[in-house]
Amino acid sequence: MIDEKNDKKPYISVIITAHDRKEFLKEAINSVINQTLDKSFYEIIVVKNFKDEKIDSYIEKNGVINIYTEEIELSKKIMIGIKKANGEIISFLEDDDIFYPKKLEIIYKKFKNDLKLGFYHNTQSGIDEDDKHIIRNYSQDIYISDNDKKNFNYFLIKKISGNNSSISIRKNAIINFKEKIIKFNYNIDQLIFLLIFFTNFNLLHENNILTKYRIHNSWSNIFTFNFDYYKQNKELKLRERIKFINIFEDLFKDYIEKYPNIQEFLFFDKIKKIIEINYLLNNKNTFKIYYKYISIYIFNIFFKNFKFNIRYLKEEIISFIFWFILFLLKFLFFDKKFYNFILKKEFKFFLNKAQ
Repeated sequence: MIDEKNDKKPYISVIITAHDRKEFLKEAINSVINQTLDKSFYEIIVVKNFKDEKIDSYIEKNGVINIYTEEIELSKKIMIGIKKANGEIISFLEDDDIFYPKKLEIIYKKFKNDLKLGFYHNTQSGIDEDDKHIIRNYSQDIYISDNDKKNFNYFLIKKISGNNSSISIRKNAIINFKEKIIKFNYNIDQLIFLLIFFTNFNLLHENNILTKYRIHNSWSNIFTFNFDYYKQNKELKLRERIKFINIFEDLFKDYIEKYPNIQEFLFFDKIKKIIEINYLLNNKNTFKIYYKYISIYIFNIFFKNFKFNIRYLKEEIISFIFWFILFLLKFLFFDKKFYNFILKKEFKFFLNKAQ
């Protein structure tokens, strides 16, 4: 527990966003109300696009700030919450996710003890619509100082920037980007990570399960009913990702030029997505292109800064060696059947994850 008392503004502002969905919001709010951190150290702000008598009464009764907006985009809801926030630290929570009781106490200590820390990301456990645990995510701690930023690569960025409800930030690390943030509709978690990466603040991913993220039946239906529908949904997500990268490169060109590894990350990610779309569209030549281009690039990532990578990417390096050998053995007779085999393996993985 925190012994000191706070008679001024709250140190942490928790911003809960909701769009149309009502059934889990009270549970999300309740998970923040019932934190081990003294309530004088944090405030709760709900930003939603609907009014509901029962929910609004519950919010008012518990002293939660209730903001109604007609904005659709998540980024705009987040910025509305940040503008209202009194705290130095912002923790994000989506309406269907839940905080573990000690989350804010840990967030408080992390940011109080490290004034250079601008971004904190925790691991998560997955739950279904009945709050039953489905999956737990584990990974090692990763601390990124200014000196480490030049060594950061595609796999590390992907590893520590996912899930909005697992992110806490220092407000003044991101406030100068507010006009640009609202131009994005998706990949907000990675957007926030990259923007703080561009600042002088440090970033921390910690193997500490502090968030429950909810996997819905509607989400799992993508994987349960129809493999072709899964492929269509995958193509849509790939195209959204390419659009995100194009907007990001346009808006933050000056920042990106200072970090060649971020340029490399964005370029690689976009090319990878374009190639994957071509797979889905039955372009038979792209699989060999994928093998040649992606394998060479990944090999370069792993061994360019090997001492740094071996600290954080042991599992990825082992996995890459395995797949590299597999692809090497199959190289002479690559065809669409082999790609479908890989895609169906991915499909089954997500199906198992969703059940």
